[in-house]
Amino acid sequence: MIIDSYYFVTILLLSSSILINSLLLLVYFLRPLKMNTSKYFIPITAIQNIAYSLFILLGSPRIVAWNYCFVLTATGPMNTGTSGVTLLALVVVSFIFHILILANIFFYRYLQLCRSKYFVFYSTKKGFLSLLAMNLLITFNWACYIYFCLFPYDEVETYVREPVRNIIGMDLSETAFLGFCVKPTLRWNQLIFIVDSMVTVLLLTNAGIYWSIKINITLRKSSLSVQTKAMHRQMNSLLVMQTVCPILFLHLPSTLQHCMTFFGMTSSLAFIYGTHILWNFFPLFSPLITMIFLKEYRYWFLKKVGVKSNSRVLIMEVATTTRIIPTTAQISSRSRSL
Repeated sequence: MIIDSYYFVTILLLSSSILINSLLLLVYFLRPLKMNTSKYFIPITAIQNIAYSLFILLGSPRIVAWNYCFVLTATGPMNTGTSGVTLLALVVVSFIFHILILANIFFYRYLQLCRSKYFVFYSTKKGFLSLLAMNLLITFNWACYIYFCLFPYDEVETYVREPVRNIIGMDLSETAFLGFCVKPTLRWNQLIFIVDSMVTVLLLTNAGIYWSIKINITLRKSSLSVQTKAMHRQMNSLLVMQTVCPILFLHLPSTLQHCMTFFGMTSSLAFIYGTHILWNFFPLFSPLITMIFLKEYRYWFLKKVGVKSNSRVLIMEVATTTRIIPTTAQISSRSRSL
């Protein structure tokens, strides 16, 4: 286990992430039922961010690229044996889960607004099972990438053991790690799954962008009320930003490390720490973006944690109430007319 300034930064960021996401989840279940929020988006992303934070906190993984080799090693409290390897695998799986869940929410909203005919089908048991099968297939595909490409071979450990010890101070014979070497041990199936993993991320991201554009076009042509359109656009913008988050904080740094591996480059300590600082910031930025885009939820959340003054929140609650419940004057006038 490595205990340095970076590890203390990791503890600070991820502890803050767990706290904020837990509060977000708690306030979600305490919110007024008529508040405009996505039914599943907030609880799913909050739980996912908490789980991801725990994986990183316990494993504290660090990526090293050296001389055509890629190594992801555990340097945290759970850094040995099967538990350490399992923890690293869960970190890698969580990378695709963030994108996959957002793609599902985008697809749901796309069908709901743009393809109501198919929305009815996917609301049935048969449609649900077909979507479930597709998600399981993508998850299985990613699991194959981890198993066939990243699970270490003895020759990988022998080849990179000394360089990794010199760069980050960890002995691979005593710690859990995942990785591969382009030279001299890359197998054809490893290359296939490396390319396949990158293509999967690109396809899911591009699908989300396509569905987002289609939703905006449909809303421009739709006869829905101004308030309803604004609500859908707000949620659409939130989903776009939530898609940018894992791409920017998780997949982009990891892809750069993969590219450095194939070009035979060695990652500097600054690049290694920079990559993992971005990984640590991700579960902290994700709930903050949710709070920024969902204004009503933000006011309610800040009111509950005692940060925001009650006046602004109270105005919103009264405004929401007066749209549903008639005032005393209106009731009196109706009584006189009767």
